[in-house]
Amino acid sequence: MLASGAALDPSAELWIHELKGTGDLDPHEQNCHRYVSGIEDEAICYAADSLALLRKEVMRRATALKALPPDLCPDKKVTRQIADKRSLVL
Repeated sequence: MLASGAALDPSAELWIHELKGTGDLDPHEQNCHRYVSGIEDEAICYAADSLALLRKEVMRRATALKALPPDLCPDKKVTRQIADKRSLVL
C-alpha cells in the first residue's frame, strides 16, 4: 500500500528492492526508477549499487538544503513547497 501511494506522487522516485525474491512488488516495476527482485548475487549487487547512489544523493541534497535561504527553508527540511520547485531537484 505504501509503494502504491508513493507511485502516485509525481515528486517521488520509487526505488524498490524486494530481496526475498517472491515478486510481491513486481506490479510496481513499471513505476520505479530502480527495481530489483531476487536474492541472487546480481540482485544483491544492484541493491548495493543503489545504496551507494542513495548515499551520494543524500549528501547532494544536504548541501542543497544548507544553501537555501532561511526564509524559504527555515527548518532545513524539504517541504512540499520546496519539493515542487523542480529547479532545486529535491
